[in-house]
Amino acid sequence: DNYETAIDDAAVDFADLAEEVMGNDNEGVDGVS
Repeated sequence: DNYETAIDDAAVDFADLAEEVMGNDNEGVDGVS
């Protein structure tokens, strides 16, 4: 359960980061589409 929780937390953090990256003018430069 702890392992799954860690993955869920990381997924949420990554989603937040990806959202910020996609909001930039240089979208796609870092491989995020």
